[in-house]
Amino acid sequence: MTREEAATALDSNATEVRLQGARFFSRISETDDLQRIKAALRRETVPWIRRALLSAVARAEQAPPQQVAQLPSADDLGGLDAQQIFAKAAEEVADSLIHELAPVVGLLRVVLPKELDGAYESSQSRRYLDQLHGLMTAIRDLKRANAVPTYKQFTLAELIAEVIEAVPNPGGATIQPAGISRLIVSADKDQLRLAISNGLRNALEAVQLHSIAKPPKVVVTWGATQSENYVVIKDTGPGFNGDPAAALKLGATSKNGHVGFGLALAQQAMLSMQGDIALKNDEDGAHFEIRWFRDNENLIR
Repeated sequence: MTREEAATALDSNATEVRLQGARFFSRISETDDLQRIKAALRRETVPWIRRALLSAVARAEQAPPQQVAQLPSADDLGGLDAQQIFAKAAEEVADSLIHELAPVVGLLRVVLPKELDGAYESSQSRRYLDQLHGLMTAIRDLKRANAVPTYKQFTLAELIAEVIEAVPNPGGATIQPAGISRLIVSADKDQLRLAISNGLRNALEAVQLHSIAKPPKVVVTWGATQSENYVVIKDTGPGFNGDPAAALKLGATSKNGHVGFGLALAQQAMLSMQGDIALKNDEDGAHFEIRWFRDNENLIR
């Protein structure tokens, strides 16, 4: 899609066409695009298109004027756009960090137990090393969350079953899945997995610490409206401290030994697909909800 085609798309009566235009500008908007983007934003009522346009405004407001600094065209860069270049750079930086850190962490895991003579398991060194390992994992996940999404069709129930099986549940909390078994969705599967995994992991950690239900329970539901897909995770834990939205910030955590990346990574993964996350406290625990645009899907019950 060219810039002219994207500008025309913003005026379309078709939701899917406007979304394509909004996504184009969310990736490579410039200062000169601001007027048309803001005009489209004033008219737009569809939430996921508004989110893409807001991303476009933020990007354009940070961009230098065209006459001062002109980005290379996609043709000059072998078909890559600015977002793809950014994603590639982020991937290379993350890979370099992991490449340098992983051997050091691996060696420390071997050497420290020997040097501490059996005291390693209860030592501060182990706790700090576990935190470093968690940070490395978060760097990998941050790279994935910010990547340009690749949309594919798949069965949402199967992905959720895979997530439930893979997420640690040391407290043995009951996980109750409830949704349309054959709902086919269009999404970036890795980014959606990242978002659901972190939401479920947060819920399981919450009920392990405290639960109003015995045994502790987490309910995972999913489905689709006429325009959006959704996944909701509800737990019977103590809920979020203070403003739930604050939990979406990088580094926000109330748990000792956590880097505080989990829900922020989930949020970034959904924003990459022009989706969103909503957090709130209910009477019986916390409510974690993700939504994204429903595009070219088949609903089979």
